[in-house]
Amino acid sequence: MTYTDTGLRAHFLAYHYEQRWLYQDISDTLHPQLVDEVWSTKVDLSASVESLLEVRNVSAAVRNRVLDQVKEVKEGEPFSLLLTGLLFKGNDSEFQTRAEWNAVPVTTQNRDLFLHVFNDFSDRVGEIKFARDFLQEYVEVDPQPGSLWMSMRDMLSAMEYAPRT
Repeated sequence: MTYTDTGLRAHFLAYHYEQRWLYQDISDTLHPQLVDEVWSTKVDLSASVESLLEVRNVSAAVRNRVLDQVKEVKEGEPFSLLLTGLLFKGNDSEFQTRAEWNAVPVTTQNRDLFLHVFNDFSDRVGEIKFARDFLQEYVEVDPQPGSLWMSMRDMLSAMEYAPRT
């Protein structure tokens, strides 16, 4: 798509700048929805993340890992949280209350890893036969519920299905 219309171009740039991502840090190939929130204290950050994880029916294992990582965030450090939907087989009317989500925290420590996995997969989403093989290039296999491996695997699965919906 070419952004020749000034309004579209402004929207495209705002998408990156207003969401606190540097221009083209993350691929927008799959059109992720970004929500920007500002926290004044680490306690506010923790409470906000905990509430969001509960509302989105994130599993206890993933929730615990995310909240443990929030505890490690130093005051003033950036923190992002990517939520990806898991396969939902219920009725559309039940989606808002019953759908389960995965969460991938993005901290100063794992930001580069996250950007590489997210962007490389976005660029090659139609070419990759097995997300597991792709992910092994970046993250050590760990099948434990809530592990970084499992959260990123679920993220890749959601990314793979996103263009189909």
